[in-house]
Amino acid sequence: MELTIAQEALLSALQVVSRAVATKSTMPVLTGVFLRASAPDRLYLAATDMDSGIALTTTAQVHTEGAVVLPARIMGEAVRRVPAGNLNLSTDPANFVTTMTWGARSSFAIHGIEPEQFPTLPEPREEWGIRVKSEDLRTMIRQTSFAASQNESRPILSGLLLEFKDGELWMVAVDYSRMALRSLALGGQEKPGQHRAVVPARILSEVARLLGGDGETVQVAFSGSHAFFTIGGMTVMSRLLDGQFPAYEQFIPENFIATAVIETGKFLETCERAALLSTDEDRTMKMQLEAERILVTAATPDVGMFEEEVVVQVTGDPLEVAFNVKFLQDILRNVSSERVVFQATGTESAAAITMENREDFVCVLMPIRIRGGA
Repeated sequence: MELTIAQEALLSALQVVSRAVATKSTMPVLTGVFLRASAPDRLYLAATDMDSGIALTTTAQVHTEGAVVLPARIMGEAVRRVPAGNLNLSTDPANFVTTMTWGARSSFAIHGIEPEQFPTLPEPREEWGIRVKSEDLRTMIRQTSFAASQNESRPILSGLLLEFKDGELWMVAVDYSRMALRSLALGGQEKPGQHRAVVPARILSEVARLLGGDGETVQVAFSGSHAFFTIGGMTVMSRLLDGQFPAYEQFIPENFIATAVIETGKFLETCERAALLSTDEDRTMKMQLEAERILVTAATPDVGMFEEEVVVQVTGDPLEVAFNVKFLQDILRNVSSERVVFQATGTESAAAITMENREDFVCVLMPIRIRGGA
């Protein structure tokens, strides 16, 4: 393999695909980046940890076709530290040592691995799929992924459900004490039946970080046990999670006894002040809903006490309820409305938080039992 490529282009491509490199593996090839040069001007790069993978194609002047696997960390650092301009890469097919040269007499030789050892990535042969704008997909992931479980005892809960039905895409995360749901209408993409898949939340968060500018279209395809997210010349692949995802519809509460419309920014600031007293063992924040205010309190023995009045219009019955303050912060940091609607069903039953005048988002929270209370 021999080619010439701009340092900026190679560095950008390496930084993207390296996000899929295995951080801990007994297989050295999984800690590397696969490069394949095809005449006249295509350089394909890929990396995988066997559960996920990233592949992209960029432009280069290909003098001799070929392939090699290079250690991701060393290759990335080497390219990052050389000056801008054209780089020449040449791989010795006898031992896969790849020499990178620049300037008149500068070079960097890296020992590679034979490309045949690199696992073949699955191809995105679509069984069902959708098209979605990059900004919409990014927002959906941001407004749900925070509620996915971090507990490895039930892997299915560490994923986000993607469900397509009646021309709408639904994205849902369910943990033991909270749930986030976001829907999006996909005009002109009506398909018969109902399609669903569960994708690891960490990989979808990676997809959100890698998405390009607004207005671009992401092709989302599902085939066998994999999901594929393609935008431009880049594809992110993920293995789907096996298992039965909870019937999330039954978690959405009804018959609310108290409702408050709260300014998002100000309430987030209140929660952040209350969170200063929280510990890993206790993140309790109490909310006492009254006719024209919510009294927010938090206390930690030997640390301090916090109390703040939030002036709002509350309808329904007076109520005292407590929540994990971090969960409230997660919601308020990720909604995209100036005000949120808080609806409670009781001191020990689920509450719902939605965006004002929006029906495409709901987050459900289970309260914390108040010590000494009902």
